[in-house]
Amino acid sequence: MLDTTAYLPQLTIFEGSVPYMYVDTAANVTVGVGNLLASVESALELAFVVRPTDGSDPAQAPAATPDQIAADFNNVIAQPKGHDYPYYEPYTALVLPEPAVQALLLNRVQGFKAQLTRAFPEFDSYPDQACAALFDMAFNLGLEGLLGKFPHFTQAVRNQDWTTAAAQCTRGGIQASRNAWTAAQFQQAAVAMAATPVAAGS
Repeated sequence: MLDTTAYLPQLTIFEGSVPYMYVDTAANVTVGVGNLLASVESALELAFVVRPTDGSDPAQAPAATPDQIAADFNNVIAQPKGHDYPYYEPYTALVLPEPAVQALLLNRVQGFKAQLTRAFPEFDSYPDQACAALFDMAFNLGLEGLLGKFPHFTQAVRNQDWTTAAAQCTRGGIQASRNAWTAAQFQQAAVAMAATPVAAGS
């Protein structure tokens, strides 16, 4: 079962938590913990506020208007991709308060978990480490990307062959530390499964 208490801080380390809009390496406008904004309309659904200039709590700042949100989105998307997110901050006037960032993350986690459970019906019975690693891959790649680009990995997961999953889980374009962490989770799942007594008659 996915232990969100243990995993979400790790996901936040990998993805970063950015309160303003920025452009990711694939030229997608993004905010919060890796939350892609596919369009201005997606941004308009979020509770952006005007960035305080006096150090006050953003949660108490005035709500942004639709025009202000659209302006930030258009300013950011016009910038070149490939920069670290602080590069894009000067092109924004708005932020998403931390409670809104966390609410958005939790909502996305529940959505991804539901998708994973449909794709892998035994997901909730997998070792915690395997659930965290599989979720990390789905969150990073999208479920369609995971299933389409990693068929051998996907079959290993369905077979609960965590050693093979560890060998097949390397992704391109991400931190080496994230790939190493994911492989280690599957390796730990393999160890945990090997140590689990087999029920009599099974």
